[in-house]
Amino acid sequence: MSVSRKSKFLLEMLFVLGTDTLLSVPSLRKCVGYGGGWDHASSFVRQMRLIQEQGLLRDGEPRKSDWIPKLTDRGRALVADQLDPKHEWEQAWDGSWRTLTFDIAASERKERQRLDTWLKDMRFGHLQGSLWISARSYRDWGEELESLELDPRSVIFMEGQPLGRLSDELIVERSWDFEEIGLRYREYLEFLEKNQPSEGEGDPAECFVDWFRMESLLWRRVLEVDPLLPRCLHPNGYLGRHAWEAKQAAVEGWKVRLRA
Repeated sequence: MSVSRKSKFLLEMLFVLGTDTLLSVPSLRKCVGYGGGWDHASSFVRQMRLIQEQGLLRDGEPRKSDWIPKLTDRGRALVADQLDPKHEWEQAWDGSWRTLTFDIAASERKERQRLDTWLKDMRFGHLQGSLWISARSYRDWGEELESLELDPRSVIFMEGQPLGRLSDELIVERSWDFEEIGLRYREYLEFLEKNQPSEGEGDPAECFVDWFRMESLLWRRVLEVDPLLPRCLHPNGYLGRHAWEAKQAAVEGWKVRLRA
């Protein structure tokens, strides 16, 4: 499901904070809504109603001061898929790689672009040439590509373990840029270290909204490039789990400060 950037930001904040925190901090509800990046209250109301129409929030009247936005199961699932990597890390791996090769002429730019976008969204790694690879289980990807108006005959999926001396560790090293991934994780961790929830003056709710805006931006930057491989395939020095634990600790710290 496609949602706007502002809608995604709001859903992420509601997911991270939880209803209990919103209920206990009235000033936070104001910052999340009318002070959370919308120029006018009417803009915020329209945004909330749009999210409701998509089935991501429970019914309610955004104009009412006592209204508490609550995510539906569908809304929580959408945000969790984008924010919570633990599910992917904890997946058992069956030892087989799923590979994709394609034969699309370079002149077919729109088709190539649609395929490239899909491969990125699916977190495929680029092993070499037109060969892309994933540790995830196959799920009728051919049908998905056909819905993107790609000729299914131009793409071939295969499953198995490469023969020869190409180890799983080497496949991971060649297919994804873990140097760039590490740089982005370090940038994220540096931000958390320099912006502790116990520091700073001013209204805690306003401070949290400002903090969360930058934190969520940096976290999305990491998830744009991290394939979120099963734990058994993590390379040495991988910072994903450390960053995730630091993220959870920071959010809990903010909840304490907001309720103080």
